[in-house]
Amino acid sequence: MFAMVQDREKIFHEIFLDHFKKNKVEIADKITKLFPFLETLRDHSFIPDKLYNDSQEAYRNLVPVSNVVYRVLCHLEETFDESLLQVLFSKVNLKEYPDLIQIHRSFENVFQHKCFSQKSIREEAEKMPSIQSRRKKDTWEVISSCHPENIQEDQQTRTARCQASDIIVINSEDSAESSEENESWEAWCSALGNGPGEKGSGAVMK
Repeated sequence: MFAMVQDREKIFHEIFLDHFKKNKVEIADKITKLFPFLETLRDHSFIPDKLYNDSQEAYRNLVPVSNVVYRVLCHLEETFDESLLQVLFSKVNLKEYPDLIQIHRSFENVFQHKCFSQKSIREEAEKMPSIQSRRKKDTWEVISSCHPENIQEDQQTRTARCQASDIIVINSEDSAESSEENESWEAWCSALGNGPGEKGSGAVMK
Protein backbone atom coordinates (compact mmCIF):
# COMPACT_ATOMS: atom_id res chain seq x y z
CA MET A 1 0.00 0.00 0.00
CA PHE A 2 2.84 2.40 0.84
CA ALA A 3 4.45 1.71 -2.54
CA MET A 4 1.11 2.45 -4.23
CA VAL A 5 0.92 5.83 -2.47
CA GLN A 6 4.48 6.65 -3.52
CA ASP A 7 3.71 5.80 -7.12
CA ARG A 8 0.68 8.07 -7.12
CA GLU A 9 2.64 10.91 -5.50
CA LYS A 10 5.17 10.57 -8.28
CA ILE A 11 2.40 10.77 -10.86
CA PHE A 12 1.00 13.95 -9.29
CA HIS A 13 4.48 15.47 -9.17
CA GLU A 14 4.83 14.82 -12.88
CA ILE A 15 1.42 16.42 -13.49
CA PHE A 16 2.52 19.64 -11.72
CA LEU A 17 5.84 19.63 -13.51
CA ASP A 18 4.17 19.11 -16.88
CA HIS A 19 1.72 21.94 -16.18
CA PHE A 20 4.58 24.21 -15.16
CA LYS A 21 6.55 23.32 -18.28
CA LYS A 22 3.60 24.09 -20.55
CA ASN A 23 3.00 27.45 -18.88
CA LYS A 24 6.55 28.79 -18.76
CA VAL A 25 5.97 31.17 -21.66
CA GLU A 26 2.69 32.44 -20.20
CA ILE A 27 4.31 33.00 -16.80
CA ALA A 28 7.26 34.83 -18.35
CA ASP A 29 4.88 37.03 -20.31
CA LYS A 30 2.94 38.03 -17.17
CA ILE A 31 6.03 39.09 -15.20
CA THR A 32 6.77 42.61 -16.37
CA LYS A 33 9.70 43.44 -14.08
CA LEU A 34 12.35 41.47 -12.24
CA PHE A 35 11.60 42.73 -8.72
CA PRO A 36 10.27 41.02 -6.59
CA PHE A 37 10.29 37.88 -8.79
CA LEU A 38 14.05 37.26 -8.69
CA GLU A 39 14.51 38.32 -5.08
CA THR A 40 11.76 36.01 -3.83
CA LEU A 41 13.27 33.02 -5.61
CA ARG A 42 16.76 33.77 -4.33
CA ASP A 43 15.57 34.31 -0.73
CA HIS A 44 13.92 30.88 -0.77
CA SER A 45 17.01 29.27 -2.32
CA PHE A 46 15.28 28.31 -5.57
CA ILE A 47 17.97 30.02 -7.62
CA PRO A 48 21.66 30.42 -6.79
CA ASP A 49 23.34 33.80 -6.47
CA LYS A 50 25.13 33.31 -9.79
CA LEU A 51 21.86 32.94 -11.71
CA TYR A 52 20.46 35.96 -9.87
CA ASN A 53 23.47 38.10 -10.78
CA ASP A 54 23.52 36.87 -14.39
CA SER A 55 19.84 37.74 -14.75
CA GLN A 56 20.38 41.23 -13.39
CA GLU A 57 23.32 41.74 -15.75
CA ALA A 58 21.29 40.50 -18.73
CA TYR A 59 18.56 43.00 -17.85
CA ARG A 60 21.11 45.81 -17.69
CA ASN A 61 22.29 44.74 -21.13
CA LEU A 62 18.74 45.37 -22.37
CA VAL A 63 17.66 41.75 -22.65
CA PRO A 64 13.83 41.79 -22.49
CA VAL A 65 12.39 40.96 -19.06
CA SER A 66 10.31 38.08 -20.44
CA ASN A 67 13.48 36.46 -21.88
CA VAL A 68 15.32 36.82 -18.59
CA VAL A 69 12.38 35.37 -16.67
CA TYR A 70 12.02 32.48 -19.11
CA ARG A 71 15.68 31.54 -18.60
CA VAL A 72 15.08 31.48 -14.84
CA LEU A 73 11.97 29.36 -15.31
CA CYS A 74 14.00 26.83 -17.33
CA HIS A 75 16.35 26.47 -14.37
CA LEU A 76 13.37 26.02 -12.04
CA GLU A 77 12.00 23.31 -14.31
CA GLU A 78 15.21 21.29 -13.88
CA THR A 79 15.01 21.53 -10.07
CA PHE A 80 11.21 21.55 -9.86
CA ASP A 81 9.52 21.01 -6.52
CA GLU A 82 5.88 21.59 -5.65
CA SER A 83 6.86 24.09 -2.94
CA LEU A 84 8.06 26.37 -5.75
CA LEU A 85 4.44 27.11 -6.61
CA GLN A 86 3.81 28.62 -3.18
CA VAL A 87 6.64 31.07 -3.71
CA LEU A 88 5.87 31.78 -7.35
CA PHE A 89 2.22 32.55 -6.58
CA SER A 90 2.78 34.26 -3.24
CA LYS A 91 0.62 37.22 -2.23
CA VAL A 92 3.48 39.60 -3.01
CA ASN A 93 3.92 38.27 -6.54
CA LEU A 94 0.19 38.13 -7.26
CA LYS A 95 -0.16 41.71 -6.10
CA GLU A 96 2.81 42.87 -8.18
CA TYR A 97 1.88 40.73 -11.21
CA PRO A 98 -1.96 40.51 -11.20
CA ASP A 99 -1.98 38.75 -14.58
CA LEU A 100 -0.52 35.70 -12.82
CA ILE A 101 -3.85 35.12 -11.04
CA GLN A 102 -5.39 33.26 -13.95
CA ILE A 103 -2.37 30.96 -14.25
CA HIS A 104 -2.43 30.47 -10.50
CA ARG A 105 -6.04 29.26 -10.75
CA SER A 106 -5.07 26.67 -13.33
CA PHE A 107 -2.52 25.27 -10.86
CA GLU A 108 -5.17 25.30 -8.14
CA ASN A 109 -7.34 23.09 -10.29
CA VAL A 110 -4.49 20.59 -10.55
CA PHE A 111 -3.98 20.85 -6.78
CA GLN A 112 -7.67 20.17 -6.07
CA HIS A 113 -7.52 17.12 -8.30
CA LYS A 114 -4.48 15.94 -6.33
CA CYS A 115 -6.26 16.40 -2.98
CA PHE A 116 -9.31 14.48 -4.20
CA SER A 117 -7.11 11.64 -5.38
CA GLN A 118 -5.26 11.53 -2.05
CA LYS A 119 -8.61 11.31 -0.25
CA SER A 120 -9.50 8.31 -2.37
CA ILE A 121 -6.13 6.75 -1.48
CA ARG A 122 -6.80 7.24 2.24
CA GLU A 123 -10.26 5.69 1.95
CA GLU A 124 -8.83 2.67 0.17
CA ALA A 125 -6.10 2.38 2.80
CA GLU A 126 -8.70 2.48 5.59
CA LYS A 127 -10.74 -0.26 3.93
CA MET A 128 -7.82 -2.62 3.41
CA PRO A 129 -7.02 -3.35 7.13
CA SER A 130 -10.72 -4.03 7.81
CA ILE A 131 -10.97 -6.48 4.93
CA GLN A 132 -7.70 -8.18 5.90
CA SER A 133 -8.83 -8.39 9.53
CA ARG A 134 -12.09 -10.12 8.55
CA ARG A 135 -10.21 -12.55 6.31
CA LYS A 136 -7.74 -13.36 9.09
CA LYS A 137 -10.60 -13.87 11.56
CA ASP A 138 -12.44 -16.22 9.20
CA THR A 139 -9.25 -18.14 8.46
CA TRP A 140 -8.45 -18.44 12.18
CA GLU A 141 -11.94 -19.76 12.91
CA VAL A 142 -11.56 -22.41 10.25
CA ILE A 143 -8.11 -23.39 11.55
CA SER A 144 -9.34 -23.45 15.15
CA SER A 145 -12.26 -25.70 14.27
CA CYS A 146 -9.83 -28.18 12.70
CA HIS A 147 -7.41 -28.13 15.64
CA PRO A 148 -6.89 -31.61 17.20
CA GLU A 149 -7.79 -30.34 20.67
CA ASN A 150 -11.11 -29.00 19.45
CA ILE A 151 -11.81 -32.19 17.53
CA GLN A 152 -11.00 -34.25 20.64
CA GLU A 153 -13.21 -31.94 22.72
CA ASP A 154 -16.11 -32.50 20.33
CA GLN A 155 -15.60 -36.27 20.53
CA GLN A 156 -15.53 -36.12 24.34
CA THR A 157 -18.71 -34.04 24.34
CA ARG A 158 -20.47 -36.55 22.10
CA THR A 159 -19.23 -39.44 24.31
CA ALA A 160 -20.52 -37.70 27.45
CA ARG A 161 -23.90 -37.19 25.81
CA CYS A 162 -24.10 -40.87 24.84
CA GLN A 163 -23.17 -41.96 28.40
CA ALA A 164 -25.82 -39.64 29.85
CA SER A 165 -28.36 -41.14 27.47
CA ASP A 166 -27.39 -44.68 28.55
CA ILE A 167 -27.81 -43.73 32.20
CA ILE A 168 -31.26 -42.35 31.50
CA VAL A 169 -32.23 -45.55 29.66
CA ILE A 170 -30.89 -47.79 32.45
CA ASN A 171 -32.73 -45.77 35.09
CA SER A 172 -35.90 -46.06 33.05
CA GLU A 173 -35.50 -49.85 32.87
CA ASP A 174 -34.94 -50.08 36.65
CA SER A 175 -38.02 -47.99 37.22
CA ALA A 176 -40.05 -50.26 34.93
CA GLU A 177 -38.84 -53.36 36.75
CA SER A 178 -39.69 -51.81 40.12
CA SER A 179 -43.15 -50.88 38.86
CA GLU A 180 -43.73 -54.46 37.65
CA GLU A 181 -42.70 -55.85 41.05
CA ASN A 182 -45.13 -53.51 42.84
CA GLU A 183 -47.93 -54.53 40.53
CA SER A 184 -47.21 -58.26 41.17
CA TRP A 185 -47.18 -57.64 44.91
CA GLU A 186 -50.48 -55.74 44.81
CA ALA A 187 -52.08 -58.46 42.65
CA TRP A 188 -50.96 -61.16 45.08
CA CYS A 189 -52.31 -59.20 48.06
CA SER A 190 -55.57 -58.54 46.23
CA ALA A 191 -55.94 -62.26 45.60
CA LEU A 192 -55.70 -62.76 49.34
CA GLY A 193 -58.28 -60.03 49.90
CA ASN A 194 -55.86 -57.75 51.73
CA GLY A 195 -54.12 -54.48 50.90
CA PRO A 196 -50.39 -54.18 50.60
CA GLY A 197 -50.08 -53.06 54.19
CA GLU A 198 -52.07 -56.05 55.61
CA LYS A 199 -49.74 -58.85 54.64
CA GLY A 200 -50.42 -62.01 56.68
CA SER A 201 -53.66 -60.77 58.29
CA GLY A 202 -55.85 -62.74 55.83
CA ALA A 203 -54.20 -66.01 56.87
CA VAL A 204 -54.97 -65.31 60.54
CA MET A 205 -58.66 -64.70 59.84
CA LYS A 206 -58.92 -68.00 58.10
